[in-house]
Formats: sequence, structure tokens, C-alpha cells
Amino acid sequence: MSIILFVSTGIQFWLTDYFINVLKFDQTSVNIAYAVVSITGPTSGCGFGGFIINKIGGYENPKTVYYVFLFASIGIGSALFIPFVDSFYPVTILLWLVLFFGGAMMPGLTGIMMTSVPPYLRAFGNSNG
Repeated sequence: MSIILFVSTGIQFWLTDYFINVLKFDQTSVNIAYAVVSITGPTSGCGFGGFIINKIGGYENPKTVYYVFLFASIGIGSALFIPFVDSFYPVTILLWLVLFFGGAMMPGLTGIMMTSVPPYLRAFGNSNG
């Protein structure tokens, strides 16, 4: 689950470098856009994912795995187009979608992980996981 932070940091380094050095976009615009995208994408995605998982009946619902898979698939699908687009705003939107759906997976993944822990150890597992 911590991979989303690793991915976000990797994207920040490589995509900002790509925008500035290869596509020749202004560094200030790139840094501001990445800051906005990296803050709003995962945060709103996490809220969205939690809302959807709650609407389907919570973490113990077997459909949770399918929704997490759907979120992952949409995020991966958005990422696949990034190398083929050379315009700033479409890539920024695709990046936002990648981070949004990455964040949307977190509530479902947390719930799946916590339901695999025996009930008497869940508080411990949640605080140390």
C-alpha cells in the first residue's frame, strides 16, 4: 500500500524533469501544476474510494476486491497514455487520474487488509500496519 507514495515521488522526479528538459515547459508552471495534482488527486481519490466502498456495504463485502481492481485498471489505463502525449495539460489531467484512482484504492485495500486480521488484533494491526 505504501507504493502510492513511491509512485508519487517517482512521478514527481521524472515527469517534472521530462516536462522541463524534453518538452521545454516553464519550470514554475510545472512545479505548481504538480503540487496541485499531487495534493488534490490522491486526497480526493481516497475520499471517493471510501464513499464508494461504504455505498457497496463496506470492506467485508466481496465486491470490494472488484472495485479496487476497477480503480487500479482505470489508473493504469490513464498511465498508459502519458508517454504518447506531448502536451502539458492532457498529461497533467492523465497524471491527476493516475493519482486519483491510486488514492481511490487505498480505503478498499485498507479494509481488505484489516478484514484478514483476527478481530481481537485489528486495533493493533491498524496502528502498526
